Amino acid sequence: YSLTRRSQVTPQVQRRVFEHVKQRTSESTPSVEQLSEELYSELAIPKVAVRQLVRKSVHRLSKKKITKHQRELILAHVQQSHDPGNLSALCDELQHDMTAI
Repeated sequence: YSLTRRSQVTPQVQRRVFEHVKQRTSESTPSVEQLSEELYSELAIPKVAVRQLVRKSVHRLSKKKITKHQRELILAHVQQSHDPGNLSALCDELQHDMTAI
């Protein structure tokens, strides 16, 4: 979309999208398309911009913060792994180990 339309994506619009996504994803797991449709009618910006903002918000909310201790445990696990190049196996092992913490 054009530069003039980008200017319509104000911090208030970004905050509105984030809060809507946060509230809706706490209740269930709607799709990006569904969330975008819900917001498009109330925001005066192009659909593609709404979809991008929704995707960004979903991504931000899906990231989990880890503690320094957890980070150290992850690094130690990777360093001690027999196959540190096998990302899939490492993820499975770490997911199992991190749920115990």
